[in-house]
Amino acid sequence: MKMRLFPVSAVFIHRHGERTPILNLYKNDALKAKTMSDHWKSLLVEPRTKALLDRLYRIEKGNLKNPDEISAPFGCLTSKGFEQMKDLGKKIKYRLKIEDTNEAIVKVYSTPYQRTQLSAQALLHGIFGEKGGVTVNVNHPNSKILNCFETRSEEMLELVKQVISKKEFQDEEKVIGNPIKEKLLKSGFDNIFNDRKEFTWMHAADFFWTLDISNVKVKPDLEILHQPTVDYICKRFNKYFSHPKLLSVMTAGLFESILKHFKSSTDDLEKISKLSAKQVMILSGHDV
Repeated sequence: MKMRLFPVSAVFIHRHGERTPILNLYKNDALKAKTMSDHWKSLLVEPRTKALLDRLYRIEKGNLKNPDEISAPFGCLTSKGFEQMKDLGKKIKYRLKIEDTNEAIVKVYSTPYQRTQLSAQALLHGIFGEKGGVTVNVNHPNSKILNCFETRSEEMLELVKQVISKKEFQDEEKVIGNPIKEKLLKSGFDNIFNDRKEFTWMHAADFFWTLDISNVKVKPDLEILHQPTVDYICKRFNKYFSHPKLLSVMTAGLFESILKHFKSSTDDLEKISKLSAKQVMILSGHDV
C-alpha cells in the first residue's frame, strides 16, 4: 500500500523586502536633504495599496508605535520590496497548495516596524489575494520570539564587546577594517555623515546597500569601497553570531516558539488525518 504524505504544518521566517536607508545622510545640507527625502518618498508603497492591505489583513498592535513611521520616508518598505514579498507569498501558496484561508490556520507575527508589518501583509496578499481575513499580530518589543537583540540589548551588547575584545577580532580590525575606514573617510565619506560624531560600520554599509536605488552619484574612489565595506560588515556579523552564547540568546526564544508550533500541530495524529487545513506560522522580522 502506497503511503500518502501531505503537509501538516509549516513555519516561514523572513526579513522585510527592500527598504529605504535608515538615515537621511545629508541632514546638514537642507537642499540635498530635501532632494533625498523627496526621492525616497517616490519609491514607497502607495497609500491606496496600504489602505487596501489594512482592510484585508488587519494589523493588531495595540498602542505600539512604529519607529519607521516617525522616520519616514527613511527605513520604510519600497514598492519593489512590496512586490518581492508578494512574489514570495505566491511561492508559498504553490508550495503548500493553499487556495483559500479555509485551507490553512494562519498565525502571523511581526516586529513593531511598519516595514515588517507591510512585508507580512504583502506576503499574505501573495498567498490569498484579496480574500483577506488574516491578522498580523505585532509582537511587543519585550517579546522573546523576534528581535532579541533589542529586547535583551544590555546582555547582547556585553556579548558583542566580548567578541570585539578578542585578539583575533582586533587583528582583523587593524589589517582589514581600519584601512577600509581610512579610505572611506579620505574619500569624503565623513562629509556625507557630517552630522554623525562617530563612524559606524552599520551606517557605512547601509549607505552602500541602498546606493543602487538612491539616485546618488558618488566619486569613483568612494564607489570602489562599496564591496569591501559590505564584505567587512558581513565578516563582523559572522564573528558575532558564531559566538555560542550570543547565538543562544539571539535565537532561543524563536526556536522555542517554532517547536511549540510544530508540537501543537502534530499532537493529535488521528485528528490531523481528518483535517484539510494546514497549520502555518509566519514570522516577519527586521533583523532576522
